[in-house]
Amino acid sequence: MNEVTTLDISKPKFDIRNYSVVLITFAISRLFFALMMFISGRNSYSDILELFDAEHYINIAKYGYYSNSITAFFPFFPLIIRLTGRVGAIIINNLCFLGSILVLDKLLLVDSKRTQVSTIILMTFALSPIGFFSMLLYTESIFVFFTILCFYLFKLRKHFFLSGILLGLCVCTRNTGSMLFAAIFIALCILWYRKEIKFTDILKQYIPATILSISYPVFLQYKFGNWKLFVDTQADIWLKTNSNIIKTALISLKIVFTDNVPGDGEVDTIALFKLNEALSLIILVLCITLIVIEIIHFKRKPSIDSFACLLFFFLCIFCINLSIRNPEIDCPTISYFRYYYGTFPIFYLLKNLKQKALLFVFIGTLVISMVTSLVFSLGVFFY
Repeated sequence: MNEVTTLDISKPKFDIRNYSVVLITFAISRLFFALMMFISGRNSYSDILELFDAEHYINIAKYGYYSNSITAFFPFFPLIIRLTGRVGAIIINNLCFLGSILVLDKLLLVDSKRTQVSTIILMTFALSPIGFFSMLLYTESIFVFFTILCFYLFKLRKHFFLSGILLGLCVCTRNTGSMLFAAIFIALCILWYRKEIKFTDILKQYIPATILSISYPVFLQYKFGNWKLFVDTQADIWLKTNSNIIKTALISLKIVFTDNVPGDGEVDTIALFKLNEALSLIILVLCITLIVIEIIHFKRKPSIDSFACLLFFFLCIFCINLSIRNPEIDCPTISYFRYYYGTFPIFYLLKNLKQKALLFVFIGTLVISMVTSLVFSLGVFFY
């Protein structure tokens, strides 16, 4: 890796027109998902706010960690709900989603002026399932904002202390934040070895990042006597079969193309299982394709920024596919397409696609979001 790409912030690359594109994109997203919830018709917005995982975050905010089973839900978002209430948490989620669109826009405009490609990417992100969950009491919005902002600050090679705080909060929001923790640490060590940053820069970032990251395990050790209880709980609930990306894909294909589908045997349940697995497979193929294309670009023009982005993306996909869920509990075997969309590189690396391919991804994402928001709003576990 003999070339480093950093952001030139001496002359900002976009004016009020660029901000207007970001704001319009955000507004379209809010209107689209509000319409989907309205069309569903069964539940009010206040009811939708409390569906599924949101109920656990609300209960943790009210009562704390009162049982082992809920330790799988990380503490930062329940803390926000406790401090600001549900309305405050929804406002923060929306602001974080707007901030994510803005940061993504900045990243896309580093090397080029605004094009139709960058605008389509912004719309793909805004109308993805992340846009839907950003309107609910879920962690997707905050997590994506923290991760993409950390990556942006990494590209700046500045504000190490702030980046460390954000990195620690990533880990306190979702366990996959540890993947970015590792990816940026390795990249910073390479930069230090090449004498492009100081060792004190790493300390400035990773002292606060480490303190915040270990705060939850320390709390679990104090309260339950087991610092890794969240790992054990997740294993008890989900880890029914040791797996890998190939085995996971094969099981998904089996569910999609055969009648051997676990569950209650109802036609609508089987259809949802098959659809969920099909979507997960399609998005997994997209993720792998984006990684391969970026690796090809990396070989032609090595960049430490590309390395960090690829490493984070790869670690996330690898860890997501380590376990297989038990569909007899409450959901399909993997149900991972929400988690794939929750990693910012899937959107950032779309810049490598040609416009026709990008439009195909946009339309596919829009359809997935329509299905997800409509079915979810009906109170059916589908995400």
